[in-house]
Amino acid sequence: MEAYTDQSSTTDVASQAAATFCRYNDRAELEVPLISSLDTGRWVIPKGNLNAKERSFHCAEREAFEEAGVVGNAKKQPVGFYVYLKDRVRPTGVGVHLLRTRSTGQEFTERGARQLTWVHPSIAAGMVAEPQLSQLFGTIAEASPNKRHSVRSVS
Repeated sequence: MEAYTDQSSTTDVASQAAATFCRYNDRAELEVPLISSLDTGRWVIPKGNLNAKERSFHCAEREAFEEAGVVGNAKKQPVGFYVYLKDRVRPTGVGVHLLRTRSTGQEFTERGARQLTWVHPSIAAGMVAEPQLSQLFGTIAEASPNKRHSVRSVS
């Protein structure tokens, strides 16, 4: 896996930051959230472009709130990295930061514009289109103390 930096490289790969977080449901099963993308409806994690001089972990925190209503503190170093084709054309690198959730909000910027679902990481691995993101969820699933798989959707 390549090292992630906050700046775009000299190639044409743009930099974005994303957040992932997890919880245990009422059956003590590990779950991670996926949100629907605004354009295609595919399952993704909260992510977005870095603002000028913004650190990637701050961007991850901002995107988690704007897109999923989650407030928390992101680890400074990404736990993973993936590349996808933004607008199906431009390769875009994404550093994924683990976020420690402090609270979840009822009112946030994109509420109603996206679907939110909480699933076991092994199910999330099969729902996302990006192979490297799928691998990251697979790693989380393997580290999980439980192997039961559950699906719960929240609109």
